[in-house]
Amino acid sequence: MSMKKFADMLEHEINLVTQKITVDLHKDLVYGSAVGDPTLWKHPYAPAGYVGGRFRGSWEIKLSPEPTFTPLATSYPVPASTLPALSKVYYITNGAPYAQRLNEGHSTQMPSGTVDRLVEKHSL
Repeated sequence: MSMKKFADMLEHEINLVTQKITVDLHKDLVYGSAVGDPTLWKHPYAPAGYVGGRFRGSWEIKLSPEPTFTPLATSYPVPASTLPALSKVYYITNGAPYAQRLNEGHSTQMPSGTVDRLVEKHSL
């Protein structure tokens, strides 16, 4: 096998592993995200305009680090086959305006540092 062919094969394999790690981390972030639970609220009713699942639904896999806020009610993991081939860096973002507060432990459903722990879990 030529060095060029070996390098191309290796690059392809590295990208497959990167895609799998990215998709697995995205899935864990989605399912590990807090979703409004009225039984835990100070008041037994939702605030005006409240839609549950906005934080969970705002996780995105992107090729740039700028998050966008997509107020969806639900989100599902992204299959690896939908990621662009041979990308070097993927960004998993959450543009919900309160995302940082949730990661700092603002919700009893999501302990402080949850995102950091999940990223560490998937780090090589």
